[in-house]
Amino acid sequence: MHRDLATLFKLRLGFFVVLSAVLGWFMATETIDLPTFLTLTVGGYALTGASNGLNQIIERRIDGHMNRTSDRPLPSGRMTVTQALTWSLLAAAVVLMSRAAAEAHGATVLGTVKGFGDAEQEPDFFTTAPSK
Repeated sequence: MHRDLATLFKLRLGFFVVLSAVLGWFMATETIDLPTFLTLTVGGYALTGASNGLNQIIERRIDGHMNRTSDRPLPSGRMTVTQALTWSLLAAAVVLMSRAAAEAHGATVLGTVKGFGDAEQEPDFFTTAPSK
C-alpha cells in the first residue's frame, strides 16, 4: 500500500515541485526559519500529492489503456477510487482550512479561494475550462 500511495501522489515529481518552491523561498526571504520551511515542504508535498491523486482518479480509464500508466494503482485495481479519493482529500485537508480554523490555530492565511461556482460541469468534462 505504501508503494501505491507514493505512486498515486507521484512523490518523485512532488520532490521537484517542492524543491523549486523552497529554492524560490530561499531567494525571496531574508531569514530562514524552521516552521515556515516545514510548512512549505509538508504543505507543498500534501497539495501536490492531492492534486496528482485527484488527476489519476479522473484519468483512470485512459491510464488503463496506455502501457506507461496501466500499472498505476487505480487502473491495475490495487487501489479503489474511494481509497484514492480518501487519501487525496486527506492530503489536501492538511493544508486547506477555513479562515476561522487557521486563526484559531494561529496559522498564517497564505491564500483564499474566492469562489468556484462557475466551474461546475458534468464529471466527464471536469478537466475542461467552462469559464470565459
